[in-house]
Amino acid sequence: MLNRRNPLLLALAVALAGCSHAGSVSRAATDYNRAMADARNEQLLINILRAGAREPLQFSALAEINASVNRTIGIDTVATNLITGGRDAISPTLKLAGSTVPSLKIQPLSSKEFTEGILRPITPETLHLFINQGWDTEFLLPLVINGYRCPGETEIKLNRGSTAAATRNKLATSASSFGLRKVNTPGEMVTMSVSNSRALEMLSAGVSGGYKVVSLKPGKRAGMTNVVLAGPDKATWTAELGSLCRSDEAKALFDSGGSEDGYVQLRSVEGIIYFLGEAVRPCIIDPSRPECAVYYVKSGEGGGEESHQLFRLFASGAGPSPAAITTSFHGRTYRVPRLDPGDVDRTLKTLSFLSQLVALQTAAVPLTPTVIALPQ
Repeated sequence: MLNRRNPLLLALAVALAGCSHAGSVSRAATDYNRAMADARNEQLLINILRAGAREPLQFSALAEINASVNRTIGIDTVATNLITGGRDAISPTLKLAGSTVPSLKIQPLSSKEFTEGILRPITPETLHLFINQGWDTEFLLPLVINGYRCPGETEIKLNRGSTAAATRNKLATSASSFGLRKVNTPGEMVTMSVSNSRALEMLSAGVSGGYKVVSLKPGKRAGMTNVVLAGPDKATWTAELGSLCRSDEAKALFDSGGSEDGYVQLRSVEGIIYFLGEAVRPCIIDPSRPECAVYYVKSGEGGGEESHQLFRLFASGAGPSPAAITTSFHGRTYRVPRLDPGDVDRTLKTLSFLSQLVALQTAAVPLTPTVIALPQ
């Protein structure tokens, strides 16, 4: 006969199954979080390598994740001591097992909206948002500013190519005096003569295109009303260049530089990727080169100079270990180290910044919600 403790064993199995269910959910969510982060980082690294090889970029996103967490519970019975019999003639054994079966859907990001987004220069609003969230300007300015011109000058100081190290150094050193200012100016006033009934509709519903009703006045003709509309406010962003220029009061607009005033050019997401790609290109075309980097130099606390890497890449297993990201490109292995004891390597911070910029563009592309389905 079956041991009388079997009901207790079965009850224990049910209790353990509940704990296993909760544990499976926690492990599945954590594992997928890690996997998606690793995939995102490797995708960014591969696109930087593509840019360095002068190849087209390609982005994709996880459109949907379906994962079923399966659990099995069983009691195996083994016949023992059958000759002499006894209470323990059949020995039960508790067995718990679980598995996760993922189903992934990958969506290429190649729509017109996404492409226009990564080609569009970063807005001053976006730069201002990152600065307010604690991202230091010493890191941001050498990365996102493509060039600037001081008021009253004709020379454009470009931040690209191997000869632009001096510009990056000045951007990093002068970052503490850099500031952003937004000025709102009232929009254009427009007066329309409409019927009284139409005027009431405009007053209650508003007007499209950002215009709003300011006032209503009787028209010259009977049954007509003069509606005064105000256009949307215009926001103008200026950069306080500070010690970047001759005067501490120097200010510049974010525009294409068509006037004599100073201006600042911000890079697009794709522009940042190609900027970094050009920096690591020597490692792609020269198999014997173990390391490539784009850096800036600034004055240290002790009066000396400190060199910081905006992006550093090691090829063919070179460099410190362990690696945060490892990928293969055209038969060669490239890696980004995880640890930086000297606190001068900003590579992972740069990838984190790029990841958020790409995510801002991805938000405009409709994607299926990410779901982990669990059986009841």
